[in-house]
Amino acid sequence: SNNWLERKGALEILSVASQGCFLYLRDHLNEFLPVLKAGFSDPQIQVRMTACVTLATFCEFLQQPVIEKH
Repeated sequence: SNNWLERKGALEILSVASQGCFLYLRDHLNEFLPVLKAGFSDPQIQVRMTACVTLATFCEFLQQPVIEKH
């Protein structure tokens, strides 16, 4: 999206979903990790900060599956 608020919102949704729907996300990490990775190079600082928070949440709730993928 060209709208940074939408990009930030997408990452926030992934963060929240990883807490309650980690089994689903675990099975679809290949689809979601590129979105997260793109957030780290976003021109908007708020999006980059949200990507960091989302990664921390992934590490808490999806630690083993993330390690296995990377």
